[in-house]
Amino acid sequence: MFSPLVQLAIRDRRVLFWRLQVLGWGFMIIMTAMVARIGDIGGWDAFVVGMYRTVLGFVLTSFLVRPLLRLSRRHHLSLPVAISLCLPGCGLLAWGDRLLTLRLAEALAVTENHFAQQYIIVSLVLRWMLYAFWCGLYLFIHYWLDSQEGQLRLARLETEMRTAELQRLRAQVNPHFLYNAFNSILAETDNPQAVASLTQGVAEYLRFSLRQPEGGQSLGEELNALDHYLRVEKIRFEERLEFSFTSDALAPRCRVPGALVQPLVENAIKYGQRTSPRPLQLSIETKVKDQQLTIVVANTGQWIEPDPAREGGIGLANLRQRLALLFGARAGIALAHDDGWVRVVLHLPAEVGV
Repeated sequence: MFSPLVQLAIRDRRVLFWRLQVLGWGFMIIMTAMVARIGDIGGWDAFVVGMYRTVLGFVLTSFLVRPLLRLSRRHHLSLPVAISLCLPGCGLLAWGDRLLTLRLAEALAVTENHFAQQYIIVSLVLRWMLYAFWCGLYLFIHYWLDSQEGQLRLARLETEMRTAELQRLRAQVNPHFLYNAFNSILAETDNPQAVASLTQGVAEYLRFSLRQPEGGQSLGEELNALDHYLRVEKIRFEERLEFSFTSDALAPRCRVPGALVQPLVENAIKYGQRTSPRPLQLSIETKVKDQQLTIVVANTGQWIEPDPAREGGIGLANLRQRLALLFGARAGIALAHDDGWVRVVLHLPAEVGV
């Protein structure tokens, strides 16, 4: 959004100002010398006059006009109003510039040349235009940089807000999982071997959750963690639950946000247990096609509309929000329910890692 040059100009406007001053008035030295040469005004004396006018313009704009323009910006005047207020002042600058130049030209006898006389007379208008152009350019650059700086601040604020929102949404995931996992363990308190297996599975999944980097991880890592999670649920539900994983070669290598598939799997088990004939069948399919990663979590049973007022509605709503924050319109979730199956189809840009 913002080029490095724009960001550099925003950070150090003083350096930008002096560079443009030297470049612009240096160009004026060359132009004045060329005019003096063409008009055969007097060689060295004419060049001295031109140098004098350039230095005078440099000093006036740097140490007189610039502070006044900075003052107008501090009072938050609009750009057209600020430029309009500068025009009479530019006329006074041009008049003073011409008077001082005439004094020097008379001392050097440059005005004896007819072309020089005409040039100095006409220069009143030229210098007014020059100062007006300088003021307009100065104000335009600074107002534009002010606008860019405001947009940059908004972009940074938006990034910080998005990061904070993602952290908040991500923080909801682990407590939600722990709640379900502990219920599973409590359900098997009479079976020490099952409790040990459940605890090991929960530990493996928590290890995956706690070491997730901020930028996400590969889909393969989450699928491995979900395998532990589903084995925990399998111990709890025994023959009432069957699950399978299907994936192509590229999908596990795709980089995805943390806890991307888990909310869908939790919902499939939770709502599938209510409506599915026994056993509840759950499948997770992942594939990459046309630079799009597609993840399908399907379960037998009927679709039940989640109640947003209840905790059970957090998973899907959470995931929609996260995808919108991270990918905008490039990612989404589709729902389908037919032939005794409920399918949640998630698609997002495929970022295949090494």
